[in-house]
Amino acid sequence: MRRRGAVLRRPAGERAAAAGRFSGVYFSTAAGHSALLNLHPGVLPAYRGVLTYARAMANSDAHAGFTLHHINADWDAGDVLSCTTQPLDHDRSVLENMIRHHRAGAALMHEAVVQTLEGEQLPGVPQPTAEARYYTHATPEELTAIQDKGIRLFRAEPVIGTLVRAFCADGGSTARGAHKVLRDAVVDAGILP
Repeated sequence: MRRRGAVLRRPAGERAAAAGRFSGVYFSTAAGHSALLNLHPGVLPAYRGVLTYARAMANSDAHAGFTLHHINADWDAGDVLSCTTQPLDHDRSVLENMIRHHRAGAALMHEAVVQTLEGEQLPGVPQPTAEARYYTHATPEELTAIQDKGIRLFRAEPVIGTLVRAFCADGGSTARGAHKVLRDAVVDAGILP
């Protein structure tokens, strides 16, 4: 995509495939500035890796958020451009918290795009290694421990509601029909009674 002298694109296929573990957005400008960035759903460096919101909730953190960082050869270890945090609602699911916070994360990316379009460089701050913690994919035992703390990864009804609001703007019969189809599919899958 081109806009006012800047190029935004996904990394080249072989670059992403060679890395095999992340995707990002590549920025370059006519002024020669470039950056490969990742919007990470977790506060870096404490929550590197995957399922970071669930880990923050399991650790009884009061806040979670998104971090915009440069991509380097290590997982979620690149220099940080910006970070935003918001309160966690422990009565909601992990997915609901992430959905509530996504606009703040998107604002970080938007600001980086604006800075790039204005010809600014995107300097970052190195992450303190001593504060780094990397979370791998959760084991069945870890998922059970998370559930035992009363944390749900998702709740079907709020997910259905989010999808219906996103794709059925009229709120009328189309929305009601979509809600019924989605709820029936969730019931048929055994997720809801």
